Amino acid sequence: HFRKVEIPKIDKLEAFITGDKGRTESTRQRYRLTITQFYLWLLLTNRLEAFNADKLSLKKDLEEYSNYLLIRMAFKEGNPLKLKRNTVVSYLTAVRQYYKHREEQTADSKTPVINKAKHLKNPKLRTTKLTEKKPISRTQKDDLLKQVNTDVLAAREEYSKALEAFNRIDTYKGTAQAKAQRQVNKAKLKLTGALRDRAIIFITYYHGLRVSEVHHLNKNDITQEHEHPALKILAKGQDEKQPIPLIKTAAKALIEYLDFYKVKDTEPLFKCLSGINKGGRLSKVSISQTVKALFKKASIITEAMTDIDKKAFTAHSLRHSFGTHLIKQGATIQETRQALRHKNLSRTQIYVSHVEAEEAFKNPINTILEN
Repeated sequence: HFRKVEIPKIDKLEAFITGDKGRTESTRQRYRLTITQFYLWLLLTNRLEAFNADKLSLKKDLEEYSNYLLIRMAFKEGNPLKLKRNTVVSYLTAVRQYYKHREEQTADSKTPVINKAKHLKNPKLRTTKLTEKKPISRTQKDDLLKQVNTDVLAAREEYSKALEAFNRIDTYKGTAQAKAQRQVNKAKLKLTGALRDRAIIFITYYHGLRVSEVHHLNKNDITQEHEHPALKILAKGQDEKQPIPLIKTAAKALIEYLDFYKVKDTEPLFKCLSGINKGGRLSKVSISQTVKALFKKASIITEAMTDIDKKAFTAHSLRHSFGTHLIKQGATIQETRQALRHKNLSRTQIYVSHVEAEEAFKNPINTILEN
């Protein structure tokens, strides 16, 4: 349905548009159009009274408008509701200039307008695309989880057989016993690695963790918050670890790993199991290499791929997959932003462009504004 919106005269708009004599007519026309669009958005979201009273609800309303533009920018090419980055920049620039003008005009009055729009940031011009670090599909995700579970089952069976062989040996047969003990140690190390790697995959995917967040985990970061399992992570740009809810599937993988491999509370959750760093914190490079190796075992990375395609799948692909799959399952962009721990919505909107954004974020306001 189309709805006609009668636009009354916008107070102070002409004074803003004609105030700067150096503006060309095309610039004035652009400001008139963009501020009118902003005005319509306020009208349709019940914020107009604040606008007319120069009280635009604080920074929050302006941020809502910015988020609305970013959502439209994320729509697929060909969607008539899609906005290009330059269009979004022109809209935000007009709003910033309008409130700058109002601040200057009311500076000496009893009720000066505070320019809260100056904090609005333009969307970043991305020089890289998400496709350079490809998310894995849901089918590939299932294959990966099946692979790590298979690895654990195989390693557990090998360890069990090694223990049985060791226990059958006569304690007086020293050489045979030593050989059997070596087999037990080897199988135990393999099982520990399989349990550790499965735990890494599960918490990285199911919580969209960055490699750095996995790297910094200690055992005592597994905790309880409001009687619910939680994981304290050091998110990007944060000085202190913050808890996130730990889902049962990931919690189970961690419990099985820690039941078999004893780690002290203050020690790193994931340790290096061999080499000169044995017992030390698993490095970011090692985590990345571990995930990459599992991608190959699960045939996510194949020999038939080009080198560029192979490089596109990294540990960070699990985080991209988490965000993309949330959107596909119907999560809003705000919910996805919270789950990914993004500071700015502009970081989250890149995920929307890889799914049916126009379906996930249908909004009658879009049609009204477009018409």
